[in-house]
Amino acid sequence: MAKLATNRMASATDTDFRNIMKVIFKIKPTDTDFIANSTEIQQRFYQIQILTETNDHKASDIRFYCDEDQFFDPKSPKVNEGARWQRLSDRMWDKENMIVGSLTTFGCSYTDENGDRKGGATYTTKDTRDKTQNPNRITITMCKYALDGGVAPLPSEPRKFPVVYQTELSTRNWAIGYSIQNFAVFLPATIVHELIHAVSYGYVLDVPVGNCYGWKNVRKASKEDAMRNADSHAMLAVWALVANWGWTLIRPNPPARYSSSEKKDYMKCLDERVKSGQMRKYSNPPITSRNLRSLGKLEKDGRTDVSKRVREFLEGDEKLLDSLMFSTLSETGGYEYTTSY
Repeated sequence: MAKLATNRMASATDTDFRNIMKVIFKIKPTDTDFIANSTEIQQRFYQIQILTETNDHKASDIRFYCDEDQFFDPKSPKVNEGARWQRLSDRMWDKENMIVGSLTTFGCSYTDENGDRKGGATYTTKDTRDKTQNPNRITITMCKYALDGGVAPLPSEPRKFPVVYQTELSTRNWAIGYSIQNFAVFLPATIVHELIHAVSYGYVLDVPVGNCYGWKNVRKASKEDAMRNADSHAMLAVWALVANWGWTLIRPNPPARYSSSEKKDYMKCLDERVKSGQMRKYSNPPITSRNLRSLGKLEKDGRTDVSKRVREFLEGDEKLLDSLMFSTLSETGGYEYTTSY
């Protein structure tokens, strides 16, 4: 995903992905600082790309764990004895990696003020007493919450919220009944999120606090916050992945033939779809455009197989899509479920 994001960002002709960069990071090619900002983001993805595996623990830069950040507390000596983390009077201490953690926001069991659990935790603060350790060392814990696909009250159809990458995902029609938020518990995105923390040595954080996770918050973030928010980077990587499957974010560009009032209605409707992270195909099949507003009135749950296939075929046409906007918003408004990384 990091490589896909790097390649997409490097393309000067991929206007769809440039549009996504503008929505997430508030940067565009006409900005005087566009090259500097886009290069900064690309460099983070590139650093992830060039990571190599090693068996030398003390020389390693990034160390992954899946131990749920269990810790030993001297007050309960029979619980988690031998765990790498220990609870001290003023901090948490990882004796294996000589890393320090906060008592107040520590570990996979931490729940923030919004009730969000952690999908992963990255630790960058070192205990400098051990000179044999790599001074650039960082640890990442992948939490059970992420590995199990989250515990949020997701819709009854698990297929809508993929956890791991499967080839089948690339063949889905993501235009109907989905949004980018359906990747809220996608494990590869969680890993990218944590690695962005790591390769920036903690410079990229989770900001603004309490409003930093998921498409809804990523889209609303200021330029300054987006540049330092890990989920903004992870979400860009998800868009790069779906772009590789032929999908991109809907763009609010009203057709020139529309009247002023039609353009206003169109923009209002498209804006709602951008807010929910709706997707459309990169390229359009050669179909004759005609007014199909009534198509959106097809029954939501009881469609025939034929009507479903017709709708899925026509949804790929951008010209037809603008006529569908006014009648199908409620049907494909996406989901607002979020998870914490």
